[in-house]
Amino acid sequence: MRTVLASVGAVAIVFFIVAQFVGPEQHNGRIDPKQTIGAQTNMPANVDAILQRACNDCHSNATNWRWYGHIAPASWLLGADVYAGRQRMNLSQWGRYTAAQQDDRLKDLCAETRSGEMPLWYYRVVHYPTASLSGDDVKTLCDWSAAQRKLLNAAPERKEPGR
Repeated sequence: MRTVLASVGAVAIVFFIVAQFVGPEQHNGRIDPKQTIGAQTNMPANVDAILQRACNDCHSNATNWRWYGHIAPASWLLGADVYAGRQRMNLSQWGRYTAAQQDDRLKDLCAETRSGEMPLWYYRVVHYPTASLSGDDVKTLCDWSAAQRKLLNAAPERKEPGR
């Protein structure tokens, strides 16, 4: 029995060591300051501060790759979350979205923070208390996103001909 446990332990250690060399690439894409959400919208400082502390790590090209993100299996989870987050909404590339895509993302920003889906629960735990959103934070984000959506939908290029 002891030999089996020692063998299993040795295999686990070797697997852990090998896993450190196999993982997602952790990089930040180039940021064009003119394409960021801050440059493309009327964003007050309080909204920017909330997005910086609770959203940017997964939803921008300005990810802070912390030390634990270089250790497997955390590196795998972190890499997957960052790339999925950027795919869904990249605040660094806001200007590249169509008005309809921006509207959709602004709507989701409010809905997902209001429901508690975002930030992800384990991100909130690891980055407590900075990544946790208060009721006031959620209200601020939702009020701002509603105002931005109203501006987007009132823009001349969004109106139908003859309106």
